[in-house]
Amino acid sequence: MKRGRPDLIVLDPQMKELDGLQLLKQLRVIDQATPVIIVAGTQKTQEAVEVLKVGVFAYVPKPCDFMRFEHLVALALPSGRPSTGDEAPAGP
Repeated sequence: MKRGRPDLIVLDPQMKELDGLQLLKQLRVIDQATPVIIVAGTQKTQEAVEVLKVGVFAYVPKPCDFMRFEHLVALALPSGRPSTGDEAPAGP
């Protein structure tokens, strides 16, 4: 995040060596604007409430429907697709 801003972050809150909620909180200190989609293996109501409080675009339980996930990604991205870094800046 300090070297460059991604268009979108997809995060699993249950990671082996790092707590996903803590990572999300750290990311939000650095950047409030980057959309985050949480893909969770468990459907814990309290976990969903916590990540929604911190600010996520969507909370998706596993297994997720790929078409729905693809739609959420398109909605989360400002242009509806990932940037390649080659686009010319918009303007008159």
